[in-house]
Amino acid sequence: EAEMLTRRGALEGIYCDPSGIMWLCTWHGLTKVNRQEQQFLSKEIPWLNNNLYNCVAGLADDPYDKDITWMRVTGTGIIKYRTSIGKVLNNFFYYYSGNQFKGKDKNSDWRWTQEFIKDEQNNLWTCTYGGLIKISKGQITQIPIKDLDGNFTYPFAIKQFTKGTIWWAAAKGIARINTADNSYTFFQDTSVKNDYELGDLEQLNDRSLLI
Repeated sequence: EAEMLTRRGALEGIYCDPSGIMWLCTWHGLTKVNRQEQQFLSKEIPWLNNNLYNCVAGLADDPYDKDITWMRVTGTGIIKYRTSIGKVLNNFFYYYSGNQFKGKDKNSDWRWTQEFIKDEQNNLWTCTYGGLIKISKGQITQIPIKDLDGNFTYPFAIKQFTKGTIWWAAAKGIARINTADNSYTFFQDTSVKNDYELGDLEQLNDRSLLI
């Protein structure tokens, strides 16, 4: 089953919960992996099982409440989940009910997320087409990030290498974000006429990033 998930490109992320159980985040919900018994158990999530999306992209423990898990769902947004009772406490950037869209989609650029990271202040961060989402003590903050022309930057990678600073790679350039006050600087390659994708960031040395 694991081979099938990987071969089909359905594996979006891997999460290990406090009890040591591994969870595979896939386009078909979650797969529970019991490492001791080498047992796989897959199940779609009923409240995501619709005609549009059922892709769990990643999970993160809440730094302050051990019974809360934050879930990234591609095309749906961020979900706050109480694990002990299996209940969704809140849907952020959710915009349809069941299989029906409701009204104008105002959250289109905020529902497609790229990985969770946690900073030294126990804030959770993820990046979206529209900018950054910061989760601080259970509160969600949207931080729009735009290029020099005022357009969304469509990031593909988010990393933290030093305290107080987050870097991300996007179309047309990279951004440096101050985690304390949420301010940012966007370094744009103005010589490029067409968009291109900077897909990853790594630290090369104390003064350089590898893009």
